Amino acid sequence: MKLDIRYAEHHEDMRSFDTSKMRGRFLFDRVFVKDEISLCYTHVDRVVFGGALPVDGKLELQGGKDFGTDVFLERRELGIICIANSGSVSADGQVFEMKK
Repeated sequence: MKLDIRYAEHHEDMRSFDTSKMRGRFLFDRVFVKDEISLCYTHVDRVVFGGALPVDGKLELQGGKDFGTDVFLERRELGIICIANSGSVSADGQVFEMKK
């Protein structure tokens, strides 16, 4: 799992940002990487978003020191959208089949 952490910007500092700096601070374009969970944790809204692209095997979403939890969903909710043909999610011993 790859995690990109973004910190909040002060609104007065943003006035001096050019396009390149804006893209560097706010654009997250590594969403779907083969056989990887790619996440962005932004302190602007305290949101974690990203994508998973399991091709050659299963992927596991985990907590860790960056989240301050052993389990990813210990202090947060999760929404999953399947944008491919089909897939499945395993949680708490149950398998949930998903379709586009």
